[in-house]
Amino acid sequence: MTNSDPSEPHDGLEIYKKLARTYKIAAIDRKITFKEAVFVPIAGEYASVGAAIFLAVLCYPESLDKRIGFVNAISCAFIKQTTKPRSPLRKELRDIPSFREMLDTPNKRIFQTLNAGLKRLHRRFRAAWVLLQKLTSSDDPDTQVSLRHIISVAAIQNTRAYPAFGSSKDDEEQIIDSFRQRIMNPSRPVIHLAMALYSFIAVEKLDKISLFNLVHTGQDWLPTIVQQAEVYRVMFGDWFPRYDSKHLPGRTQNFDAPPSKTIAVLPFIDPIDPSLGWEDFLMIYRIQGEST
Repeated sequence: MTNSDPSEPHDGLEIYKKLARTYKIAAIDRKITFKEAVFVPIAGEYASVGAAIFLAVLCYPESLDKRIGFVNAISCAFIKQTTKPRSPLRKELRDIPSFREMLDTPNKRIFQTLNAGLKRLHRRFRAAWVLLQKLTSSDDPDTQVSLRHIISVAAIQNTRAYPAFGSSKDDEEQIIDSFRQRIMNPSRPVIHLAMALYSFIAVEKLDKISLFNLVHTGQDWLPTIVQQAEVYRVMFGDWFPRYDSKHLPGRTQNFDAPPSKTIAVLPFIDPIDPSLGWEDFLMIYRIQGEST
C-alpha cells in the first residue's frame, strides 16, 4: 500500500524512528555499525523485490554474485509461471536485454538455483532455532540452557546431515563441532535476519517454506521483520554476552555476532518522492545524530 498523504509518515520512516530508540540503548558505544548495509523497498509494488533481496542476503551473505543470481532466478520463475510465452508482457520484457537473458535461462537451471537457496535458508533457520531456544530458556543469561547442549539437540535431529551420536564421546564432540562449522559460523553475518524471519514463520505455523509465497507476500511481513531483525542485530551482544570459559583458559563462550561483522538490511527511502514528507525525512538524521 503506497502512502499518498504527505502529512502521514512513510512506513520506512516510522521504522527508522523506532529503531533510533533501540540504537540509543544498545550497548555498542552508541555507534551504528555494520559490515554492510543493504537497503530494500518494504512497501508498495516493489515490496516483493525487497523480499527477494532480503532472502538473497540471508542465503548468501558471502557473495553478491550469488545474491544477484538468486533474485534473478526468483524473478524469472515468477514471470514464467504467471505469464504466457506469447503474452504482451512477456514480449515487452524480452525487449529488455537483462530480462531476455533471464527468460532464456533453462528451467532446470532456475530451479537448481532456487533449491540451493532453499537449502541455505533451512540452514539459517537451524542456527536461528538454536539461539532462540537459548534466549527463551531463561530471562537471565546466567541460567540459560548451555549453547552446547542446544547444539547437540539440533545436530542429532537431522540424521541425514549429522549421523546420530555413537557411544564414543569423540563422536559427540565431532558432531557438535561439525554443526558449529557448517551451520552456526556461516550464519553469523545474518543471524539476526534468520532469527526474525524464523520467529515469524514459527508464529504463523508455516509447515512448508515456499520462496514464492514469501516473495509474493513480502509487503505483509517485510516491514515488521526488517525492524525486528535490526533490533536483534544491535542488541545481540546484550542478549548473548560473551564470558570467559571455565574449561578453556583464554577462550570465551557463547555465540558472538558483533554489529561490525553483520549485514544490516534497512528500509529504502526514496528522497525524491514528495509523499514522504521532508520534515520526517530530515528528522531521521537529527535522531541518528543524537544517538552517536
